[in-house]
Amino acid sequence: MWVSLAAGLAAYASWEPTLRSLPRATLCVFTDYCEEGALRAAAMAGAILAEPLSVPVCVNPFRRPASSQGRDNALPSYSNGFMFALRRN
Repeated sequence: MWVSLAAGLAAYASWEPTLRSLPRATLCVFTDYCEEGALRAAAMAGAILAEPLSVPVCVNPFRRPASSQGRDNALPSYSNGFMFALRRN
């Protein structure tokens, strides 16, 4: 299992070589601060690895309960608030 908390996959192109180098049969779990970031990250990871999501983007049950809403938008944000997972086959 490989876990990446608040990874910011959609924000950093430097993740691509790392994702491609993940070993086969690895369950990969990612979290993000906001749902939009998680949706974009899930699309990016799914496209790079050519794998469907094992767990679609959802609220992380282990998130920090207090909101960490940014000043630049009104989107709901939580530390590690949203998660998704995929298995590298």
